[in-house]
Amino acid sequence: MDKSSVVSQAVVEHERSTSVDGQRLEMARNDKPLYSDETIRTVHSWLKFTHSMLGLIVILVPLSIWVLSPNNFVAFSLIMFTTTTPLVVTMVGCEISCRLAIALRRKYPGAFTDIFCSIVKFFSALSVFLHGKLFHGHEVHGIEKLPKTSGALVIYAHSALFPSDTLHLLTRQSLLREITFGGVISRKLWLAMNGVCEFFSFYTERDRLVESLKKGHHCAVAPGGSIEAAFSKDYELMWNGRKGFAEVAKECGVPIVPMFTTNSQQAMPVSTFGFRDLFLAVYERTKEHIFVPLICFPVKMRTYFGEPIFCGDDETPEELAKRVEAALYALRDKHQRRPGNVLLALMERLGYPAFYNPPKSEKKS
Repeated sequence: MDKSSVVSQAVVEHERSTSVDGQRLEMARNDKPLYSDETIRTVHSWLKFTHSMLGLIVILVPLSIWVLSPNNFVAFSLIMFTTTTPLVVTMVGCEISCRLAIALRRKYPGAFTDIFCSIVKFFSALSVFLHGKLFHGHEVHGIEKLPKTSGALVIYAHSALFPSDTLHLLTRQSLLREITFGGVISRKLWLAMNGVCEFFSFYTERDRLVESLKKGHHCAVAPGGSIEAAFSKDYELMWNGRKGFAEVAKECGVPIVPMFTTNSQQAMPVSTFGFRDLFLAVYERTKEHIFVPLICFPVKMRTYFGEPIFCGDDETPEELAKRVEAALYALRDKHQRRPGNVLLALMERLGYPAFYNPPKSEKKS
């Protein structure tokens, strides 16, 4: 056996022994699935059952807290500050109001319905904005880095299962009446909230994204999507080689501005109960995942913007995507404590300074 073969075999053995997904790596080499079709079908059926029970669970958990708590004040506090009830009530109320306003505008077009829609949009934006301020003390830093005379593509990490940080930012911009701020969301979320999406310029089509950027709007995109929201560990980016956003930025000639929000994973923790690989395999086969984040903590959330990144004349979309990924990791390493801690994030909300652990390179200097 020659020297190169020995080195190659050593590399393979090292990967097999050190990789967290060593079993997945071995199955991929043998071109065999990690889980059988029968296992995938069984787990998928349970996930569908959980999905059908989602509405009932969301109602029963606050109700159980109210019944089991010693007094009404304790019950109200627990429901408001440890469940998703405030967020659900806020978003459902906004969605009903927006759909009603849109239906009236289509049936009775005119100045009166236009004014009514403007009022609904204002109060919907105000309710979401106040939710971010009251429950998370949401702060925005570096927003002046967004260009004021042209469009910009804002790329953010989809760390939370529900992108409440992006909604808080969008409603803030809407209330300040600055440049239009919209973005791209998943089709399932658009179908569930198309009233809010229509009012606040969220869409699913690439053509509308290009059109908005060329009009000078600011558009937010999370390349990791729902898979990153559900399976990301410790704010890991899961882009899987996606570079479509870089192609759009190059086509439109707009800069890319990275955005990161601290403690977003601690705000709505999602657990796979030790079955991350199995749930991930189900998602890869069926494109469906069900996680019920019944706990929602009022942790401190801060949104940071990085420096604008412009595409070079000879730079490929792949190279641009890697630069953006590195910029997002830099924002994460600079502002986010890792591993995340719910208790420390709650203490930040109470006024304590940010518990930031600098990288080893910074500790030595």
